[in-house]
Amino acid sequence: RVLLERLFTILLLLIDNFSSLFLFFVGAQWLRVKYVILVIWFVLGCIVFIALFCYNILYYIYLTLNYYFYYEKLVWSYFKLNPKHRVREPNCLQRPQTIWKNRPSWQQIEHPVE
Repeated sequence: RVLLERLFTILLLLIDNFSSLFLFFVGAQWLRVKYVILVIWFVLGCIVFIALFCYNILYYIYLTLNYYFYYEKLVWSYFKLNPKHRVREPNCLQRPQTIWKNRPSWQQIEHPVE
């Protein structure tokens, strides 16, 4: 009985020893793989973040320019089509709906009244 217990203990120790060694080597490899994956993930994240940041800045520049040129065109068309109001400053407090409501017709645009 004692011999059996000792053999069983030795067997358990051997299994434990081998499993810990196996886990150590496999774990080291797996950790390396994990770190490589993490580094790749981080680099990709940085690239995506920088790309989105640049896109955001460019998009806001585009929107601002678009807005500016749209309203500049609108104001100039208003002054060109209404020679009697040419001296007056544009009403900046006028709502866009009002501007759109008082927009010139296509006939006025094609054949402006001088």
